[in-house]
Amino acid sequence: MSVIEVTDRNAYAKGIQITLQHDFYYLKEINETLDKAALTLNFDPTKSKIGPTNGFWMKGVNVAGNIVFTQAARMYDCSDSTLALLHQSLRAFYDDPVKHAEEDETCICDTPATHFISGQACYHGELWLDPKYLTL
Repeated sequence: MSVIEVTDRNAYAKGIQITLQHDFYYLKEINETLDKAALTLNFDPTKSKIGPTNGFWMKGVNVAGNIVFTQAARMYDCSDSTLALLHQSLRAFYDDPVKHAEEDETCICDTPATHFISGQACYHGELWLDPKYLTL
């Protein structure tokens, strides 16, 4: 059994139903109601093209219908580049960096491995869990 299956079973045993989602506008809307930091640019559909072809997110709902868990993943295609160049160009965060990036905004990739990672890469983020459920 995979880690995901075990986590899903543990969540279900605690009364949480987890579903896969692809509507990142909905994630943005939900995120604004949660006690957490703003949605990261990687998953903000108003700044970056994200949807069913390159991302998904999970929503956990308790028996009362309250959202108690969110988590997202995004796939990047670095076939013609590297993970470092994707970030340094700001295309990891914005569909159009010229349009959306702040003036003089930069991203420095000083982790050596990012200069060698190419092909398909996955970014995982937006993990939020209601503190009442921290023992999952």
